[in-house]
Amino acid sequence: MADMQEKKPVGKFLLWGVLSLGLYTVLFLKGEEIQRYFMAGGVFKAALLTVVAILFSLVHGNFTGFFWDVVGIKAKKH
Repeated sequence: MADMQEKKPVGKFLLWGVLSLGLYTVLFLKGEEIQRYFMAGGVFKAALLTVVAILFSLVHGNFTGFFWDVVGIKAKKH
């Protein structure tokens, strides 16, 4: 019966957790510099800001998804 248990993705959870922690650490430690850079304006900076937002979403979303997998909570299937 133990062979039929699902293996939990602990490695992926830790990887995405470290990446997420790194991104948020940089954001909090260098927040004022980052804000000044993007507030200078321009099309390139607006596009780059969008890419950064997507990066945060991707990294944090994967971390959260693997967190729930490791904890063992699954969405209810209809």
